[in-house]
Amino acid sequence: HVYHWHIVTAAMQMTLLNTMPRDHAIYQLLAPQSDYLITFDTILLLLWSEIGPPTSISTSYQYLKLINTFATKRSFFDDDPVTALSNLGLHEADFTVTEPWDQYPIVAHYLKFWQATEDYIDAFVETTYPDDSAVASDGDLQKWMLESAKPGEGNIRGLPPMIDKKSLKSVLTSLVYRITMHGCSRLSPTANPMLTFVANYPPCLQQTTIPEPGSTFDTRQLCQWLPRTGVIGKMTTFYFIFVFSTPYTPFVPAAGVDSGLFFPNGLLDPRNKALVRYRNFVQDFIRAYYSPPDSPQIGQWPLNIET
Repeated sequence: HVYHWHIVTAAMQMTLLNTMPRDHAIYQLLAPQSDYLITFDTILLLLWSEIGPPTSISTSYQYLKLINTFATKRSFFDDDPVTALSNLGLHEADFTVTEPWDQYPIVAHYLKFWQATEDYIDAFVETTYPDDSAVASDGDLQKWMLESAKPGEGNIRGLPPMIDKKSLKSVLTSLVYRITMHGCSRLSPTANPMLTFVANYPPCLQQTTIPEPGSTFDTRQLCQWLPRTGVIGKMTTFYFIFVFSTPYTPFVPAAGVDSGLFFPNGLLDPRNKALVRYRNFVQDFIRAYYSPPDSPQIGQWPLNIET
């Protein structure tokens, strides 16, 4: 989770903030959703033993070693849901009875969100850049991508050359999707009952050795591996911290979907209209996510990746 949503995203945000002028359209698109994450990642690493989840990864150095191994040969787009499904060999037909992915509903959620993000970014790019040459000649954009790929800066592998609108859409869709979709973790149904009642917390197993598949155990022996009651309680508390803490800035403004727009000229700008549609999609998604719709937390979905 931290690698997928936090580390790569923060690196792209850092290079954006270091290279893009404030009046650039891409800065206007991404800056409102680029607060807090870099600082949070720093605090997480500095205070891992105090605020990290109760797993077997007990120090920030252990975590960095882990994600360094995990990230080996991974490219930027490997974290996109469509790419991940392909890499894992998961096919819609294998998980569908009546509606697409109805036997694996979290995939359906992700793909709907991915499509909504694609629509938002498509409107942004088509409005901002008249043709492919405008993308290729955008020096600020080229500098952002260059810094993002440098090993000593963003260190992101697999970013495409910015030669046309298609390549720009692919990067922006991936980045905005990560930032926005992360907000789902702040909603009550995500933690309760989806995560809080998992019988075995794999990251909290009490032994590092993995028994052979054919091994047999009595209850006492089995309990030597399973998470202890206190650890399960700590993990549940960890989830509830996010669900019941108020976000700094909600994705859907309290004043309404057409307030706090990112671009100038209000709703005369097609990009702001696309942003309003995106916000409406998030509202509708939250209402559908609460089943039955018992006080859906519209304001609980954060604009940024805060925690």
